[in-house]
Amino acid sequence: MKILNERDILGLVSLADAIAVMRSAFAQLSSGAAAVPLRQRLEMPEQQARLLVMPAYLPEEAATGAKLIGLHDGNPARGLPLAHSVVMLMDASTGEPQAVLDGRSITNLRTAAGAALATDLLARRESSSVAIFGAGEQARWQLRGMCAVRRIRRAMIIGRTPQRAFEMAQELSPELGIPINVRNHLDRPVDIICTATSSQQPVFDAAQVHPGTHINGIGSYRRDMAELPAALFARSGVRLVVDHRPSCLAEAGDLAGLDLHPPEIGELVTGRAVGRTDDTEITVYKAVGNAVQDIALAAFAFRRSLPEKT
Repeated sequence: MKILNERDILGLVSLADAIAVMRSAFAQLSSGAAAVPLRQRLEMPEQQARLLVMPAYLPEEAATGAKLIGLHDGNPARGLPLAHSVVMLMDASTGEPQAVLDGRSITNLRTAAGAALATDLLARRESSSVAIFGAGEQARWQLRGMCAVRRIRRAMIIGRTPQRAFEMAQELSPELGIPINVRNHLDRPVDIICTATSSQQPVFDAAQVHPGTHINGIGSYRRDMAELPAALFARSGVRLVVDHRPSCLAEAGDLAGLDLHPPEIGELVTGRAVGRTDDTEITVYKAVGNAVQDIALAAFAFRRSLPEKT
């Protein structure tokens, strides 16, 4: 059984690879080919912690497994990340364990690639500006994902901690070759908005969103979290697409109480649903994360790690 750490995974899988893997994974999810239950949650109140279990089976890859995520509220005060995670990959035909993979890098790659795929399918082709809410790892990968599918010429970062936002801008501006400004609110129109925060309140106002904007909401995954304003979905000319309808409607605080039946991104991939219909439409991709993404990407990284056959 292999053990693949963060360096291994990032050396084996490019963002372009991950986007292609997400296209296949979401198609399998929305067609019913993949099997994935809702995320399981184990509360540990004495530890101020919870354990999330995310299993999936993908028949095209003959792969199955699960991601385990430990979330400990006291970790940041200890100088530790809030979340630790691993992905366990197994051969679906034999049950043989194949690999244990670093969950952080898998999560970062698959989340960014999912939003990048949605952006490629929904954002206007000429989109060139982006606002990122958040300044953590997910926010960094969101910006990389946007630059992978659109010719981004300017970006802004809006974070609760200005120092972290400045550090992110200094890191990514030379890497991506674009100017990145730090702001404390959305102070100008942009073509793409990405929210990657743990906020329990909307991080922008619906009135700030201009016609033609595309939005990726990927930070909130619980009922008590909400990055996107409910008023956004009450506006005319707004098209919502989700990663997985049952999961989003059950888990996303952004959509709580709304009577919606949005299409899934996999249905856009397979042609069963349409995306943007005109350049004035506001498109929204809401994701809570799905285990098919983790297992599909883990299987891809594992196969890449095997010696080439001669």
